[in-house]
This record gives sequence, structure tokens and C-alpha cells, in this order.
Amino acid sequence: MKLVVTGNVKAKKNNKRVMYNSKTHKPFIMTDKSTTEYIVDAVSQLKKQFEGYKISAYPISVQMVFYYQTKHRKDIDNSCSTILDCMKTAGVIEDDDCQHVNELYCFFGGYDKDNPRVEILLED
Repeated sequence: MKLVVTGNVKAKKNNKRVMYNSKTHKPFIMTDKSTTEYIVDAVSQLKKQFEGYKISAYPISVQMVFYYQTKHRKDIDNSCSTILDCMKTAGVIEDDDCQHVNELYCFFGGYDKDNPRVEILLED
């Protein structure tokens, strides 16, 4: 099955900010607003595309091809991690551990200024 998530992938690991609890004034780390918005949008896109399907045979192979909007430095492994987390949240996969995903291929597809995206291929 092929899924496509449009938008420039945000790396959840890199985009953090320090916030302070208003009652205790203790610091905590939180994902920044633009990354959170991307994740919510990606989960929504995945839910719509995967609706009505169910993966019954685990483990599966996942292949991702990333097309970034700009030539800014990106770590493809962080992008993969973000998308796997989105797939889990959307209910596409039960979990992203080795018992459920035993092969993971991440590729850089190039730059696409007008249509940044990640193309995901799921195989039994």
C-alpha cells in the first residue's frame, strides 16, 4: 500500500523549546508549535488515506522517500522517526518496534519546492 504525506517533514527530535510551568516555575521541554502543527496534519492525512484498511500480517517492511522543500540541512533518520510516530498515532501501524516493522528503508528523493512530501510504501 502506498501513502503520501504532503508538507515539508519536521524533525520532532530537533525542534524543541524550553517552557516553564506557571505554577511551579520548573522548566520542561516541549515540541515547538510548527512541528506540532505538522504532526497533527500528517496524522490527519494518514488517517484519511488508511481508512478502512487493517494490516493483519506483521512484521512489515516500510519504505519512505523524502522530497524536501528547501536545501536546508536535514537528518533523514529524524524524518523517518517523525513519520513512524505519526503512522502509529494515526493507527496505520500498531507499533514501530522490531516485532511490527522489521525492515525500514529511508531515501532522499530530492528537492521539490512546490510539492514537498514523503511517499510511504508498506509491504508484508
